[in-house]
Amino acid sequence: RLLTELHELPRACALRKVSRFVKRVRHLRAHVCLLSFLRAQMPQTVVGRKQAQAYLIEHMAAVYSRVQRLYHISREDLPHMETFCQRLALFHIHDFPVLSKGELRRLDDISERDLPRLLLKVAALRPVQLTKVPVWSLQKQPQDHHHHHHQEEE
Repeated sequence: RLLTELHELPRACALRKVSRFVKRVRHLRAHVCLLSFLRAQMPQTVVGRKQAQAYLIEHMAAVYSRVQRLYHISREDLPHMETFCQRLALFHIHDFPVLSKGELRRLDDISERDLPRLLLKVAALRPVQLTKVPVWSLQKQPQDHHHHHHQEEE
């Protein structure tokens, strides 16, 4: 039993690394969608920007709910609300870029197609293969495929 566990250790370690990466990508997507949504709520003219930002920060719970529904984001993937509001107050929301549909689609492609493929690859590896293959090379192929896929689209 101990030998089996020792043989499984590299795969378990690789899976843990990949799942941490998946979590970071989900958090990134949530953060990007939240900031983009906030930016879209800002007036185009300079007049009223300060008030609009103060209003959004004050009503962040409603903003979070709206962003969760609009972008299908889990509450756990969004940043801690109080900390986020404190940090947001240090910036001008109107300076943030608005996320394009294409950029969001690319992020979704990564989390819905590339990352599950990477997880399956790591899970399918035999313990012996893991000792020969560095983890960074496992991440290379989906990115390459992802890159070619989008070149064809454009």
